[in-house]
Amino acid sequence: MNIFKIDTADTKPVAKLVETVWSDLYKPYGIRREAKAKAEARLIEVQGEIEVQGLLATLEDRAATRQSLTELRRQQNQESIVQGSIQYLPESVSDEKVDPDWTVQFFNACQDVSNEEMQSLWSKILAGEVARPRAYSLRTLDVVRKLRRSDAEMFTAFCAFVSNVDHQSSMGYFLSDQARVHIRSRGLDCALQLDALGLMQASDNITVLFDDDRPKVVTYYDQSVRIWPFSGIDVYPLTDSGNELFAICGSKKDDTYWSLLLDDWKKRGMTIEPIS
Repeated sequence: MNIFKIDTADTKPVAKLVETVWSDLYKPYGIRREAKAKAEARLIEVQGEIEVQGLLATLEDRAATRQSLTELRRQQNQESIVQGSIQYLPESVSDEKVDPDWTVQFFNACQDVSNEEMQSLWSKILAGEVARPRAYSLRTLDVVRKLRRSDAEMFTAFCAFVSNVDHQSSMGYFLSDQARVHIRSRGLDCALQLDALGLMQASDNITVLFDDDRPKVVTYYDQSVRIWPFSGIDVYPLTDSGNELFAICGSKKDDTYWSLLLDDWKKRGMTIEPIS
């Protein structure tokens, strides 16, 4: 029986997803489905008892009920995340299997997440790991586990100012006078908060990214420019976890920021050549 609400459960990406989560979440399905139905029925029954009696008879009963309700909610959360991950699976995935230890840590980290927006983030992480194992580290799982929805929204908004150099994974927010004023005007001068969340390195001295005169290619979303001499540029870099989450955070570029940044660099005597 198909446990996922899709028409093509035999596709390779979905088949790999099922293989990844099966032993932790869905094995055996018949027993799990029956247990879930009984748990849901018991939940309704217990809620009725609480409303009528005000409290359960014994301490043991209350503890057992609380544990049952907690596990039911966790199961529902985890299944919602797995179901949601299907839409984010790419057409092709790696043949490499996902580390079972990673899967265990994943479900432990996301089991108490009921907010739909945060569940969507966890779904993207699961889909990304299925597609390319080791895409998300255990440290990143721990970082995301501690995020509130407002934290995730702040990171997404701030990533409108993130770019990369020479097509490397190291990304960050470049510091310049006009660009900084623009960011503050939008109420997004939150690098220190993101540092505290483990997403950005902004609490120490500002990093000097390059110290040579070789031309560099700076890519900002769908725009790339070649810049020289590109030296002594300060940046707040993303952490490894920030880098891993950047691609799935759903941020959108800010054309005003990009124009102001390029304008600042031109004033510093840099040559900027657009790349088509």
